[in-house]
Amino acid sequence: MKFSYKNVYGTPEYEKFCSKKDYVLDEKYLSDTEIEDLEDGYTVEVTVHDHREDCNGMLVMNADKAKCVLKKDGEKIYEYIRQTNSTFHMFSPFCHQDGHVYYPFHIDLYGISYLNLDTAEVYHYVPEGYETQYQIPCGESFIVTGVNYDKETNLVVYDGCYWAGCYELYVGDLTSPLAFNPHLACIRDMLQEREACDFYDVYFVKWDENQIVVKAENDEGTREYTVSFEEIRKEIARIEKEGK
Repeated sequence: MKFSYKNVYGTPEYEKFCSKKDYVLDEKYLSDTEIEDLEDGYTVEVTVHDHREDCNGMLVMNADKAKCVLKKDGEKIYEYIRQTNSTFHMFSPFCHQDGHVYYPFHIDLYGISYLNLDTAEVYHYVPEGYETQYQIPCGESFIVTGVNYDKETNLVVYDGCYWAGCYELYVGDLTSPLAFNPHLACIRDMLQEREACDFYDVYFVKWDENQIVVKAENDEGTREYTVSFEEIRKEIARIEKEGK
């Protein structure tokens, strides 16, 4: 089954699918409000809305969304809607090599968005992913749970997983956050090919000179490995060329 990198955000199909649940943003469906503390005085106020119904003694979720307000020292900067209230991780803003500060965030379970905090420009990416049998505009793809950007190389390591799968690392080129290359190198796949063995969970440890350091688990246990930036860039180029 081939993975599609097509960005479905803004397409009629995606907009129609999302709008079906807009009714849940009414105050009567308000279920929770929480504050997420980030770094350097940034916070995100999250207002959760959901509509559940009793179905033969079981609560069934009909619709859920969340309003998110990014603030700096208590002052509102940006507001966005998450299309589902599945478990999300919040990411702190970071200073890019281009001199601007960017805020990475989710509007959906899949994909990633970047907001330029200096210019208010924003880019949303929701991949079409793998083909799905359900009547939804995007299938399964990598779920980002962590963002680790390196200013020297413009590479970004995404922590996360495919649904119910092993914890993985994907690395991409973030030279242009508002038009980034969505083709990502899978570190687990690279290690398995190089070491000729199966790996399970893979964790980011640190950026090092000309390489990243990761911790990976296989049948013999868990230890640290290194993957060079050269290897990563070659893998990204290969995936981009093959359209995988």
